[in-house]
Amino acid sequence: MSNLEVLHHIPSEKKFKTPLLFVHGAYVGAWCWEEKFLPYFADLGFEVYAVSLRGHGKSWGRMFVHSYGIREYVSDVEKVIEHEIKDHVALIGHSMGAAVVQQYLRKHDHQALCEAAVFLAPLPYHGVGPASMEIAMRDPMIMMQIQLVQMFGSSFATPDFARKSLFTSDTPMEDLIRYRPLFQPESFNTIWDVIFADMPTVEDLKDIPLHFVAGEKDMIFSVDSIAKSAHKLECGTTRLPNSSHMLMLDPYWREAADELYNWLKVSIK
Repeated sequence: MSNLEVLHHIPSEKKFKTPLLFVHGAYVGAWCWEEKFLPYFADLGFEVYAVSLRGHGKSWGRMFVHSYGIREYVSDVEKVIEHEIKDHVALIGHSMGAAVVQQYLRKHDHQALCEAAVFLAPLPYHGVGPASMEIAMRDPMIMMQIQLVQMFGSSFATPDFARKSLFTSDTPMEDLIRYRPLFQPESFNTIWDVIFADMPTVEDLKDIPLHFVAGEKDMIFSVDSIAKSAHKLECGTTRLPNSSHMLMLDPYWREAADELYNWLKVSIK
């Protein structure tokens, strides 16, 4: 697994048999989980992992990132589960990472080494095409800066842009400045994959406990669009009143983490 960055925390007292694997969204890497979620869940007694998908974070393939798509990211999740964790797992996907997790589950059907899955601020079932139109109509400057980051990198991810589009308004400036250089362009192939996503149906995922979490302050994917995605899979949606799209990093990250913990402790071994 030397070609993929995999962060790993072992709890001092293991209280849950099933480890957690966190899968990041677009423009970031495993670092987004390391800040708060991995130490938090390890302290609660989970063995936890987070992968940087190929071309992201410190994983291989940064120079070739634009040639990868969702299928390649699914392969990365497979490798981590089969060769690193080597056991059943609970999967937590954020944004684009939620789509990766769903496609992993669809591909493996009943053979998936997955006991449960949680989708945080997930890609809506209809893809990012309609969501992008909503963003452009609501605030064209957000869409313009997303495109600049995509084309030229994190130098265009100004703190004000990040706070307005991805974080809550009271996110400390020092955090925004620290996160800025860690953002990166996303694969053009992946963006094409998720414009009008071919998402799994309830029949694809019917035997796996699923949970959706949405932030009321999410400026990327609306709560309503996430709730509709959950309804398609016959699931409910937990709405967090203070959380942004980057709900694992914003000042209210504990709301998301606590919600995730409360659901996992009754859904997995």
